[in-house]
Amino acid sequence: MFRLFALEIGISLFLPVFPAVAQTAPSAVVAPADLPTGERWLQHFREDLLPFWNVPDAWGSPRGDFPTFRGNDGKAVDWSKLPEELATAPGWIKETFGREYVRMKSRQTYFYGVAYHLTGDPKMLELARDGASFIRKQAVDPRTGSAVSYWDKGVPQPAVLARTTQDLAYAQLGLAMYYYLTRDEAVLKDIKRLKRHIFTEYWNPQWGALRWVVKADPQGEQLRQELVAQLDQVNAYLLLLTPLLPEPDRKEWTADLKRLAQVLVRDYHDADRHLFWGTIQDPAQKKLGSRHTDFGHTAKAYWMLERIGRLTQDPALVDLATVGAKALLKQAYLPESGTWGSRLRPDGTVDTGKEWWIYA
Repeated sequence: MFRLFALEIGISLFLPVFPAVAQTAPSAVVAPADLPTGERWLQHFREDLLPFWNVPDAWGSPRGDFPTFRGNDGKAVDWSKLPEELATAPGWIKETFGREYVRMKSRQTYFYGVAYHLTGDPKMLELARDGASFIRKQAVDPRTGSAVSYWDKGVPQPAVLARTTQDLAYAQLGLAMYYYLTRDEAVLKDIKRLKRHIFTEYWNPQWGALRWVVKADPQGEQLRQELVAQLDQVNAYLLLLTPLLPEPDRKEWTADLKRLAQVLVRDYHDADRHLFWGTIQDPAQKKLGSRHTDFGHTAKAYWMLERIGRLTQDPALVDLATVGAKALLKQAYLPESGTWGSRLRPDGTVDTGKEWWIYA
Protein backbone atom coordinates (compact mmCIF):
# COMPACT_ATOMS: atom_id res chain seq x y z
CA MET A 1 0.00 0.00 0.00
CA PHE A 2 2.82 2.39 0.85
CA ARG A 3 4.69 1.56 -2.35
CA LEU A 4 1.72 2.29 -4.59
CA PHE A 5 1.41 5.88 -3.41
CA ALA A 6 5.10 6.45 -4.02
CA LEU A 7 5.00 5.06 -7.55
CA GLU A 8 2.04 7.24 -8.51
CA ILE A 9 4.14 10.34 -7.96
CA GLY A 10 7.61 9.02 -8.65
CA ILE A 11 7.02 7.04 -11.83
CA SER A 12 5.39 10.07 -13.46
CA LEU A 13 8.87 11.53 -13.78
CA PHE A 14 9.42 9.11 -16.66
CA LEU A 15 6.44 10.28 -18.67
CA PRO A 16 6.54 12.70 -21.61
CA VAL A 17 2.81 13.09 -21.09
CA PHE A 18 2.19 16.53 -22.53
CA PRO A 19 3.01 16.37 -26.25
CA ALA A 20 0.72 19.30 -27.01
CA VAL A 21 2.10 21.44 -24.23
CA ALA A 22 5.51 21.87 -25.81
CA GLN A 23 3.92 23.09 -29.02
CA THR A 24 1.97 25.85 -27.26
CA ALA A 25 4.44 26.80 -24.53
CA PRO A 26 5.00 30.55 -24.07
CA SER A 27 8.74 29.92 -23.88
CA ALA A 28 11.07 27.01 -24.53
CA VAL A 29 12.22 24.83 -21.65
CA VAL A 30 15.71 23.36 -21.91
CA ALA A 31 16.60 20.38 -19.72
CA PRO A 32 19.76 20.73 -17.62
CA ALA A 33 22.70 18.90 -19.16
CA ASP A 34 23.45 16.91 -16.01
CA LEU A 35 20.11 15.07 -15.83
CA PRO A 36 20.42 11.27 -15.83
CA THR A 37 20.45 9.67 -19.27
CA GLY A 38 17.52 7.74 -20.64
CA GLU A 39 19.41 4.50 -20.12
CA ARG A 40 19.99 5.38 -16.47
CA TRP A 41 16.23 5.88 -15.97
CA LEU A 42 15.59 2.51 -17.61
CA GLN A 43 18.16 0.85 -15.38
CA HIS A 44 16.47 2.37 -12.32
CA PHE A 45 13.12 1.16 -13.56
CA ARG A 46 14.23 -2.39 -14.38
CA GLU A 47 16.39 -2.96 -11.28
CA ASP A 48 14.66 -0.94 -8.55
CA LEU A 49 10.97 -0.82 -9.43
CA LEU A 50 9.89 -3.58 -11.81
CA PRO A 51 10.92 -6.62 -9.70
CA PHE A 52 8.30 -5.87 -7.03
CA TRP A 53 5.47 -5.55 -9.56
CA ASN A 54 6.35 -8.13 -12.18
CA VAL A 55 5.54 -11.25 -10.16
CA PRO A 56 2.39 -13.43 -10.13
CA ASP A 57 1.43 -12.39 -6.59
CA ALA A 58 1.19 -8.79 -7.83
CA TRP A 59 -1.09 -9.61 -10.74
CA GLY A 60 -4.15 -10.63 -8.73
CA SER A 61 -6.74 -13.33 -9.19
CA PRO A 62 -8.41 -12.81 -11.56
CA ARG A 63 -5.57 -10.96 -13.25
CA GLY A 64 -6.20 -7.23 -13.00
CA ASP A 65 -7.68 -7.44 -9.50
CA PHE A 66 -4.38 -6.19 -8.14
CA PRO A 67 -4.06 -6.72 -4.36
CA THR A 68 -4.03 -3.70 -2.08
CA PHE A 69 -1.73 -5.43 0.41
CA ARG A 70 1.43 -7.46 -0.14
CA GLY A 71 4.46 -8.06 2.01
CA ASN A 72 7.70 -6.19 1.51
CA ASP A 73 9.01 -9.36 -0.14
CA GLY A 74 6.28 -9.03 -2.77
CA LYS A 75 4.33 -12.08 -1.63
CA ALA A 76 0.58 -12.24 -1.12
CA VAL A 77 -0.49 -11.73 2.47
CA ASP A 78 -1.39 -14.74 4.59
CA TRP A 79 -3.89 -13.03 6.90
CA SER A 80 -3.57 -15.84 9.44
CA LYS A 81 0.15 -15.16 9.74
CA LEU A 82 0.97 -11.55 8.99
CA PRO A 83 4.44 -10.49 7.93
CA GLU A 84 6.18 -8.31 10.49
CA GLU A 85 5.70 -5.08 8.53
CA LEU A 86 1.92 -5.53 8.66
CA ALA A 87 1.77 -7.01 12.16
CA THR A 88 3.54 -3.90 13.48
CA ALA A 89 1.85 -1.39 11.17
CA PRO A 90 0.30 1.76 12.68
CA GLY A 91 -3.37 1.77 13.58
CA TRP A 92 -4.51 3.75 10.53
CA ILE A 93 -3.15 0.94 8.36
CA LYS A 94 -4.46 -1.91 10.50
CA GLU A 95 -7.99 -0.53 10.46
CA THR A 96 -8.03 -1.01 6.67
CA PHE A 97 -7.13 -4.71 6.76
CA GLY A 98 -9.77 -6.58 4.78
CA ARG A 99 -10.30 -3.72 2.36
CA GLU A 100 -9.40 -3.63 -1.30
CA TYR A 101 -8.94 -0.07 -2.59
CA VAL A 102 -9.75 0.95 -6.15
CA ARG A 103 -7.11 3.69 -6.03
CA MET A 104 -4.46 1.02 -5.41
CA LYS A 105 -5.61 -1.07 -8.36
CA SER A 106 -5.71 2.06 -10.47
CA ARG A 107 -2.19 3.12 -9.49
CA GLN A 108 -0.86 -0.31 -10.32
CA THR A 109 -2.63 -0.16 -13.69
CA TYR A 110 -0.88 3.15 -14.24
CA PHE A 111 2.44 1.54 -13.35
CA TYR A 112 2.09 -1.15 -16.00
CA GLY A 113 1.11 1.49 -18.54
CA VAL A 114 4.29 3.41 -17.76
CA ALA A 115 6.26 0.15 -17.92
CA TYR A 116 5.00 -0.40 -21.46
CA HIS A 117 5.63 3.23 -22.36
CA LEU A 118 9.25 2.92 -21.22
CA THR A 119 10.12 -0.51 -22.54
CA GLY A 120 7.66 -1.45 -25.27
CA ASP A 121 7.14 -4.82 -23.54
CA PRO A 122 3.68 -6.05 -24.66
CA LYS A 123 3.30 -8.06 -21.43
CA MET A 124 3.20 -4.78 -19.52
CA LEU A 125 0.44 -3.46 -21.78
CA GLU A 126 -1.51 -6.67 -21.21
CA LEU A 127 -1.32 -6.12 -17.43
CA ALA A 128 -2.42 -2.50 -17.85
CA ARG A 129 -5.33 -3.72 -19.96
CA ASP A 130 -6.29 -6.28 -17.29
CA GLY A 131 -6.26 -3.60 -14.58
CA ALA A 132 -8.30 -1.16 -16.65
CA SER A 133 -10.79 -3.88 -17.52
CA PHE A 134 -11.26 -4.82 -13.87
CA ILE A 135 -11.84 -1.21 -12.83
CA ARG A 136 -14.33 -0.62 -15.62
CA LYS A 137 -16.30 -3.80 -14.99
CA GLN A 138 -16.21 -3.92 -11.20
CA ALA A 139 -15.66 -0.38 -9.87
CA VAL A 140 -17.29 2.04 -12.31
CA ASP A 141 -21.07 2.30 -11.94
CA PRO A 142 -22.69 2.92 -15.35
CA ARG A 143 -25.92 4.04 -13.65
CA THR A 144 -24.52 6.89 -11.51
CA GLY A 145 -21.17 7.43 -13.21
CA SER A 146 -19.43 7.09 -9.85
CA ALA A 147 -16.70 4.63 -8.85
CA VAL A 148 -16.34 2.47 -5.76
CA SER A 149 -13.76 3.71 -3.25
CA TYR A 150 -13.06 0.29 -1.74
CA TRP A 151 -14.55 -3.09 -0.99
CA ASP A 152 -14.73 -4.07 2.68
CA LYS A 153 -14.87 -7.88 2.84
CA GLY A 154 -16.35 -7.77 -0.64
CA VAL A 155 -18.97 -5.07 -0.01
CA PRO A 156 -18.57 -1.84 -2.05
CA GLN A 157 -18.13 1.22 0.14
CA PRO A 158 -19.10 3.96 0.93
CA ALA A 159 -22.41 5.32 -0.39
CA VAL A 160 -22.16 7.04 -3.76
CA LEU A 161 -22.01 10.68 -2.61
CA ALA A 162 -19.96 9.81 0.47
CA ARG A 163 -17.02 8.88 -1.75
CA THR A 164 -14.28 11.48 -1.75
CA THR A 165 -13.30 13.45 -4.81
CA GLN A 166 -9.74 12.22 -4.26
CA ASP A 167 -10.87 8.58 -4.42
CA LEU A 168 -12.77 9.32 -7.62
CA ALA A 169 -9.78 11.09 -9.16
CA TYR A 170 -7.49 8.15 -8.51
CA ALA A 171 -10.02 5.70 -9.91
CA GLN A 172 -9.38 7.58 -13.16
CA LEU A 173 -5.58 7.33 -13.03
CA GLY A 174 -5.11 3.85 -14.50
CA LEU A 175 -7.91 4.35 -17.04
CA ALA A 176 -6.36 7.63 -18.17
CA MET A 177 -2.95 6.06 -18.69
CA TYR A 178 -4.46 3.15 -20.59
CA TYR A 179 -6.39 5.52 -22.86
CA TYR A 180 -3.26 7.62 -23.36
CA LEU A 181 -1.52 4.53 -24.72
CA THR A 182 -4.33 2.93 -26.71
CA ARG A 183 -6.97 5.58 -27.57
CA ASP A 184 -9.60 2.98 -26.64
CA GLU A 185 -12.89 4.86 -27.12
CA ALA A 186 -14.81 2.57 -24.76
CA VAL A 187 -12.37 3.44 -21.96
CA LEU A 188 -12.69 7.15 -22.73
CA LYS A 189 -16.46 6.85 -22.47
CA ASP A 190 -16.14 5.59 -18.88
CA ILE A 191 -13.56 8.27 -18.06
CA LYS A 192 -15.85 11.02 -19.34
CA ARG A 193 -18.83 9.61 -17.43
CA LEU A 194 -16.89 9.61 -14.15
CA LYS A 195 -15.45 13.06 -14.82
CA ARG A 196 -18.96 14.38 -15.49
CA HIS A 197 -20.15 12.87 -12.21
CA ILE A 198 -17.36 14.60 -10.29
CA PHE A 199 -17.87 18.05 -11.80
CA THR A 200 -21.67 17.85 -11.67
CA GLU A 201 -22.30 16.32 -8.26
CA TYR A 202 -19.29 17.65 -6.33
CA TRP A 203 -18.97 21.20 -7.62
CA ASN A 204 -20.17 23.67 -4.99
CA PRO A 205 -21.20 26.93 -6.68
CA GLN A 206 -21.08 28.81 -3.37
CA TRP A 207 -17.44 27.88 -2.87
CA GLY A 208 -16.61 27.92 -6.56
CA ALA A 209 -14.70 24.70 -5.89
CA LEU A 210 -15.03 20.93 -5.60
CA ARG A 211 -16.31 19.39 -2.39
CA TRP A 212 -14.56 16.58 -0.51
CA VAL A 213 -17.84 14.66 -0.19
CA VAL A 214 -21.46 15.60 -0.83
CA LYS A 215 -23.40 13.43 1.61
CA ALA A 216 -23.79 14.96 5.07
CA ASP A 217 -22.68 12.96 8.09
CA PRO A 218 -22.25 13.57 11.84
CA GLN A 219 -18.55 14.30 11.39
CA GLY A 220 -19.32 17.14 8.96
CA GLU A 221 -17.32 15.61 6.12
CA GLN A 222 -19.47 17.53 3.63
CA LEU A 223 -18.03 20.79 4.96
CA ARG A 224 -14.40 19.90 4.34
CA GLN A 225 -12.57 22.02 1.79
CA GLU A 226 -9.48 20.08 0.77
CA LEU A 227 -6.55 21.03 -1.45
CA VAL A 228 -6.37 17.50 -2.83
CA ALA A 229 -10.05 17.54 -3.85
CA GLN A 230 -9.00 20.05 -6.52
CA LEU A 231 -5.34 19.17 -7.09
CA ASP A 232 -5.70 15.44 -7.67
CA GLN A 233 -8.21 15.91 -10.50
CA VAL A 234 -5.41 17.71 -12.31
CA ASN A 235 -2.55 15.30 -11.79
CA ALA A 236 -4.56 12.05 -11.98
CA TYR A 237 -6.18 12.51 -15.40
CA LEU A 238 -7.06 16.03 -16.60
CA LEU A 239 -3.56 17.11 -17.61
CA LEU A 240 -2.71 13.78 -19.18
CA LEU A 241 -5.78 13.60 -21.39
CA THR A 242 -6.83 17.17 -22.20
CA PRO A 243 -4.26 17.65 -25.03
CA LEU A 244 -5.44 14.41 -26.66
CA LEU A 245 -9.18 15.05 -26.76
CA PRO A 246 -11.12 16.18 -29.83
CA GLU A 247 -13.33 19.23 -29.66
CA PRO A 248 -15.61 20.10 -27.95
CA ASP A 249 -14.25 17.91 -25.12
CA ARG A 250 -10.82 19.54 -25.21
CA LYS A 251 -12.33 23.00 -24.80
CA GLU A 252 -14.46 21.84 -21.86
CA TRP A 253 -11.59 20.08 -20.09
CA THR A 254 -9.26 23.02 -20.66
CA ALA A 255 -11.85 25.30 -19.04
CA ASP A 256 -12.01 22.91 -16.08
CA LEU A 257 -8.23 23.02 -15.72
CA LYS A 258 -8.37 26.81 -15.74
CA ARG A 259 -11.02 26.98 -13.04
CA LEU A 260 -9.21 24.46 -10.84
CA ALA A 261 -6.04 26.52 -11.24
CA GLN A 262 -8.03 29.55 -10.17
CA VAL A 263 -9.29 27.70 -7.08
CA LEU A 264 -5.78 26.59 -6.12
CA VAL A 265 -4.36 30.11 -6.39
CA ARG A 266 -7.36 31.98 -4.96
CA ASP A 267 -8.20 29.75 -2.01
CA TYR A 268 -5.16 27.69 -1.08
CA HIS A 269 -2.03 29.60 -2.11
CA ASP A 270 -0.10 31.71 0.40
CA ALA A 271 2.12 33.77 -1.88
CA ASP A 272 4.13 35.29 0.97
CA ARG A 273 5.09 31.89 2.41
CA HIS A 274 5.28 30.11 -0.97
CA LEU A 275 3.05 27.27 0.22
CA PHE A 276 -0.42 25.84 -0.25
CA TRP A 277 -2.74 25.29 2.69
CA GLY A 278 -4.02 21.72 2.83
CA THR A 279 -7.41 22.25 4.50
CA ILE A 280 -9.22 25.57 4.67
CA GLN A 281 -12.78 25.13 5.97
CA ASP A 282 -11.59 25.83 9.51
CA PRO A 283 -9.55 29.06 9.85
CA ALA A 284 -7.55 27.32 12.57
CA GLN A 285 -6.21 24.95 9.88
CA LYS A 286 -4.50 27.82 8.08
CA LYS A 287 -1.39 27.38 10.15
CA LEU A 288 1.97 25.75 9.70
CA GLY A 289 1.96 22.07 10.57
CA SER A 290 -1.68 21.53 9.57
CA ARG A 291 -2.99 18.65 7.44
CA HIS A 292 -1.36 18.52 3.97
CA THR A 293 0.42 21.85 4.50
CA ASP A 294 3.83 20.53 3.55
CA PHE A 295 6.55 20.78 0.93
CA GLY A 296 5.24 17.77 -1.01
CA HIS A 297 1.73 19.06 -1.64
CA THR A 298 3.09 22.53 -2.34
CA ALA A 299 5.63 21.22 -4.87
CA LYS A 300 2.92 19.17 -6.54
CA ALA A 301 0.59 22.19 -6.73
CA TYR A 302 3.25 24.43 -8.28
CA TRP A 303 4.14 21.66 -10.74
CA MET A 304 0.52 21.26 -11.85
CA LEU A 305 0.00 25.03 -12.14
CA GLU A 306 3.10 25.36 -14.31
CA ARG A 307 1.79 22.63 -16.60
CA ILE A 308 -1.68 24.21 -16.80
CA GLY A 309 -0.09 27.57 -17.57
CA ARG A 310 1.87 26.12 -20.48
CA LEU A 311 -1.09 24.18 -21.82
CA THR A 312 -3.37 27.22 -21.72
CA GLN A 313 -0.70 29.72 -22.77
CA ASP A 314 -0.98 31.65 -19.51
CA PRO A 315 2.50 33.10 -18.84
CA ALA A 316 1.36 34.71 -15.58
CA LEU A 317 0.45 31.29 -14.19
CA VAL A 318 3.73 29.80 -15.40
CA ASP A 319 5.58 32.65 -13.72
CA LEU A 320 3.69 32.27 -10.43
CA ALA A 321 4.45 28.55 -10.34
CA THR A 322 8.08 28.90 -11.37
CA VAL A 323 8.89 31.66 -8.88
CA GLY A 324 7.06 29.82 -6.11
CA ALA A 325 8.77 26.52 -6.87
CA LYS A 326 12.23 28.10 -6.76
CA ALA A 327 11.44 29.68 -3.38
CA LEU A 328 10.06 26.38 -2.12
CA LEU A 329 13.18 24.46 -3.09
CA LYS A 330 15.35 27.07 -1.37
CA GLN A 331 13.49 26.85 1.92
CA ALA A 332 13.13 23.06 1.85
CA TYR A 333 16.81 22.32 1.19
CA LEU A 334 19.00 21.37 4.15
CA PRO A 335 22.59 22.26 3.21
CA GLU A 336 24.09 20.60 6.30
CA SER A 337 22.98 17.16 5.14
CA GLY A 338 22.40 17.78 1.44
CA THR A 339 18.81 16.56 1.84
CA TRP A 340 15.28 17.97 1.94
CA GLY A 341 12.94 18.75 4.80
CA SER A 342 9.29 17.80 4.79
CA ARG A 343 7.42 20.92 5.98
CA LEU A 344 7.60 24.10 8.02
CA ARG A 345 6.91 23.62 11.72
CA PRO A 346 4.51 25.97 13.54
CA ASP A 347 7.51 28.04 14.69
CA GLY A 348 8.64 28.50 11.07
CA THR A 349 11.65 26.19 11.22
CA VAL A 350 12.06 23.31 8.77
CA ASP A 351 11.02 19.85 9.89
CA THR A 352 14.04 17.75 8.94
CA GLY A 353 12.09 14.47 9.11
CA LYS A 354 11.94 12.36 5.97
CA GLU A 355 8.66 11.32 4.36
CA TRP A 356 9.25 9.03 1.41
CA TRP A 357 6.33 10.28 -0.67
CA ILE A 358 7.61 13.86 -0.51
CA TYR A 359 10.96 12.61 -1.78
CA ALA A 360 9.12 10.82 -4.60
